[in-house]
Amino acid sequence: MKALGFTEYGEPEVFEELELPKPKASEKGLVIKVLAAGVNPYDALLRSGAMQKMRPLEFPIIPGSDIVGEVTEVGSKVKNYAVGDVVIGHPAIGGYSEYVATPSYNVVKKPEEMSLEEAAGLSSVGITAYYALQLAKLKKGEKIIILGASGAVGSIAVQIAKEKGYKVIGVASSKNVDYVSALGADRVLSYDKDDLSKVLHNKVNVVLDTSFGGKAAAEGLQYVKKRRTLCVANKFTRKCGREESESNPHEALERYEGQRSIKLLS
Repeated sequence: MKALGFTEYGEPEVFEELELPKPKASEKGLVIKVLAAGVNPYDALLRSGAMQKMRPLEFPIIPGSDIVGEVTEVGSKVKNYAVGDVVIGHPAIGGYSEYVATPSYNVVKKPEEMSLEEAAGLSSVGITAYYALQLAKLKKGEKIIILGASGAVGSIAVQIAKEKGYKVIGVASSKNVDYVSALGADRVLSYDKDDLSKVLHNKVNVVLDTSFGGKAAAEGLQYVKKRRTLCVANKFTRKCGREESESNPHEALERYEGQRSIKLLS
């Protein structure tokens, strides 16, 4: 089968077309013919070599954790899927290829009304948003502030939060206020026009930071009530603790001496 990958780290030019063996399904897995693949910021970090210490891999490396495709082979112990099903998949790696093998628990059937393009971009951001809100442990009617509410993770988090009955305050740029409102947020503020430190200070029990790399985490701590929680939805963060660098959001935690807490979704 054909795949798009690389045999060295570097700029996008390191990508090359590779010829690899077609994978086979494990007894609890599937083989999926890829119809569309999403391009995730993580893929760029993987290609550049920025993730090699955290996730050492052997070359050739085929990125891609967001796919939609047609099931072509079903493992002997898989009961919920059949050949011909069109599914959304979240493989650990390998999505930039004609075929992907993955455990059946990494897929879900694609809704008929969803386009292939929409489905290909759903899995990573959807899973991140869902589990971040699971960490929040809010009750129906409670308020949550979602930072980066117009982004990929944030826009899904807004919709899931509303479905769960939460009161959502979204924060985005002024150009995206109407978009976040249309997603269902009860109130939307813009970080480039509103005085968030005044309006949101000590406002809610839970703040969900969905900004890329958790860059708004330190700011989000200002909005959380004492002894409550800031959730950082950040695929690249692996630990929670005190750091030396002021650029790290965990530095803010040290200034609060346990009055507030951070939960990380890696």
